[in-house]
Amino acid sequence: MRQRLLTSLLLLLALSSTYGAEHHYRVRVQVVNIMGEAIEGAKLSLMSADSVLIDTTSTAKYGWYTFVINKTGQYILKASKEGYEDGYTNFSFRNPRTNMIFPSPIRLIKEARNLPEVVVKASKIKMVMRGDTIVYNADAFNLAEGSMLDALISRLPGVRLNKDGQIFVNGKYVQSLMVNGKDFFSGNPKIALENLPAYTVKNVKVYDKAGVASLITGKDMGDKIFVMDVNLKKEYAVGYMGNAEAGSGTEKRYLAKLFGMKFSDLSRIIGYANLNNLNGNQQIGLNGEWYDQAVADGLQATKTTGVSYQYFLDDLGSGFTSENTMSHTDLDHKRTENSQTFLQESDIYKDYVSNSNGKPTAFRSANSFNLLMRGWYFTEDLNFQYQDSRNESLSSTITTSSSSVLNQLLSMNSNKGADLSVSSFFQGGASLFTVDMLRWGSLFAFKRNTSEDFSLNDVRYEAAGLPGDFRNNFFDRLSQHMETMAYVSYNYRLNERYIQPRYSFDFQYNKTNNLLYRLDKLAERDSSRFDLLPSAAEALAQVLDSRNSFRLREYDHQHHIELHLGGREKWLGKNGLWKIILPLRIVHNNLYYFRENRQEVSKERAFFEPTILVSHIPREKLPVFIDFNASLSSHIPDLAFFASYQDDYDPLNIKMGNPNLKDVHDYDASVKVRKEFDHQSMASLSLEFHQQDNATAYELLADKATGSFTTRPVSVNGNWNAKASVNFAGPVDKRKKLTLDTQTGIRYTHLVDMASAGESREHMRAIVYNWRLDETVSLNFRLSDMYEFKIWVAGKYHAINSHREDFSKINAGEYKVGTAADIRLPGLFHITTDFTMNTRRGYQQEEANKSFYVWNAQIDRAFLKGKILVALRGFDLLHQLSNIEYYVNAQGRTESWHNSIPRYVMLSLAWRFNVNPKKKNS
Repeated sequence: MRQRLLTSLLLLLALSSTYGAEHHYRVRVQVVNIMGEAIEGAKLSLMSADSVLIDTTSTAKYGWYTFVINKTGQYILKASKEGYEDGYTNFSFRNPRTNMIFPSPIRLIKEARNLPEVVVKASKIKMVMRGDTIVYNADAFNLAEGSMLDALISRLPGVRLNKDGQIFVNGKYVQSLMVNGKDFFSGNPKIALENLPAYTVKNVKVYDKAGVASLITGKDMGDKIFVMDVNLKKEYAVGYMGNAEAGSGTEKRYLAKLFGMKFSDLSRIIGYANLNNLNGNQQIGLNGEWYDQAVADGLQATKTTGVSYQYFLDDLGSGFTSENTMSHTDLDHKRTENSQTFLQESDIYKDYVSNSNGKPTAFRSANSFNLLMRGWYFTEDLNFQYQDSRNESLSSTITTSSSSVLNQLLSMNSNKGADLSVSSFFQGGASLFTVDMLRWGSLFAFKRNTSEDFSLNDVRYEAAGLPGDFRNNFFDRLSQHMETMAYVSYNYRLNERYIQPRYSFDFQYNKTNNLLYRLDKLAERDSSRFDLLPSAAEALAQVLDSRNSFRLREYDHQHHIELHLGGREKWLGKNGLWKIILPLRIVHNNLYYFRENRQEVSKERAFFEPTILVSHIPREKLPVFIDFNASLSSHIPDLAFFASYQDDYDPLNIKMGNPNLKDVHDYDASVKVRKEFDHQSMASLSLEFHQQDNATAYELLADKATGSFTTRPVSVNGNWNAKASVNFAGPVDKRKKLTLDTQTGIRYTHLVDMASAGESREHMRAIVYNWRLDETVSLNFRLSDMYEFKIWVAGKYHAINSHREDFSKINAGEYKVGTAADIRLPGLFHITTDFTMNTRRGYQQEEANKSFYVWNAQIDRAFLKGKILVALRGFDLLHQLSNIEYYVNAQGRTESWHNSIPRYVMLSLAWRFNVNPKKKNS
């Protein structure tokens, strides 16, 4: 009843705006140059369809102009400015249900003329705010001659770039990296980051980009995405661009790269190849966080090649894109792990050592066709991916109590697998009555995975005196997933508000075969022989372990019935928005499970999962950006968990099902506040809360005599976490040579799990209180274009406790202090270096509680105006870099070490070129 009342009130609120008030209809248009940059101070004239002047205006901020009209009809807009040719655009205004329309931008072309040469000297501004857009001036950053885009992006205030190429601005994830307003190798931003020269970049803009529906209607349809747009300088906007680099170093390190691009306003053709065994290309620069993030687990040698073609039909985004990549990776991963399981009276410890090698080869093809017109759109995405992988590993595990060794496990494994996935996503839309929007779409996806796994497991029970357990296992696995989905929605506009009903149907089918064969039970066979199957199929069938083999078929039907309400309100600022989603999700799930006997699991649910979003844009009374988000979501645990079974193929880790699991409910809320200051600074505050009811945890029963564990999924309550973060970035002195960047975060996690020793399930509930504090402070000093220095301090602290009587408090932390310099020397030499002291304290493994020092350096010299770059770089020159991870939950803690790339010195030669059309003489 309350839900119905709330919905009725919201509908009345939306409808009330259309009655009892006289409306003024506004026209908002932007004037831009040929590069799409705003032109301020133009004169704009509004005329009727027969060119009769109605009104004029000028001097608009950021190139936006607004007129007020009082009736529907056909209109003409004319823009003029000294030094430019006049520009025009036409538009029609036919539906009084909206009071705002956005005609196409008016593009002005500069008049051809000769101007005397003028030299202007001024301080370079790094960052400015233009409304809700952040603009970084690329020329204000001191970069080496051969620097690529990633070196520039990693230096932008408030921006964080991780080793996978993911970009975060003030903690917010950048969903798309674009070049000149268009997507660039979607899904793989590292291509642009590693291959576009920094000197070609004019500025970098960060903003919320209008989606397809908003573009074709000229209104905000609630489909914005957060993007970073790299704008190239005019002289590099058309032509050819390429680079090649080769390097060789100590410890058998090597690097070879080749990149080429032909581009224009209409098309792009890109080809590239990259071979290296550097675990990704380390860069030496003024970024102390880059190196720890770039240290991947293990040693990786990668070979990647790709080709991309893009053809653009217009500025809206119509066109065709095909992106194809192939990669092969050689992995060498060594891992040492020390873990502690929290139990009543006495904990259990494990020491684990493994050595694994993998050779995955993958091919990916992503293709899309988009056709966007004023009033309708059509898009089609077709993706294909195939991966073949081979892996081998050796491992040893020793399980102990506080007094003795419980068991030892020696394991040898081999895996051969293949993954295939194909998907097609179609969607379209049409603007009806000039203000409404009808949208539809469909999805088809298919995934198939096959694998053959061999394993030799030798278990020795040291304390219990039991005989050893030797098993030669062969798994034949098949997994298939098929999904079809279709949706339709209608967006009904009510001036500045809208109502959007939406319906979708989703069907998914899962098929899994997991067959285990005990090769050690084959007659007259040496059970220690590995990775070898009998020649006769009948012999293999005789050793099928039916107790630990299973097949399942799952059918999932879902109906989504949604009502979206939203719009703009004056109290939320000029572009402030609110949005409420009221969805009803009807679920029908059926599972047919075969393991020794046939079981059927069926679930039918109706979930109400509302969401509310409010976005406030600065206004005089409240001059800050505020984003509020709250949501409720639910799901049924994996249906396979509901089956009754006991899987003991691994005698040290026995698994069981549980038919008594409950539905999981997630509650999320967040508030993000951002303040932008006139002196190029910005500060942000973020508060987030998450609670999960009926969380699916794994009940843990430990046998202290043998060191084995039995796990069973159970539903537990009490899991929640809250975190807060405060960020600031900007200059701290009047001359803007000192830039401060701080990031402070605190997180509390309330963890609940189930663990016990013996067969009793009493007193199993375990609660752990986990506090984590993160702090990073960096100060950048740019003396001039020749010298730039940076110092930083960063720390991470864990405080973990529990009310359990025998629980030992954990206080562990990592701290580091670093400095870096970027110096340009006479003779076109350039030096970049950084030095970081890292300290770890409070870890259980004594070898982790130490201080170590990381020093990286590079000296390079550019030739032929930066086209040739010779560089000598040293990575981890003191040979002290380590790779340690720390993880804690309510059942225990884990500390692990991974091997990482060794110290090396490399000499490299890079060649970069641009071929651009010659400027015509005026």
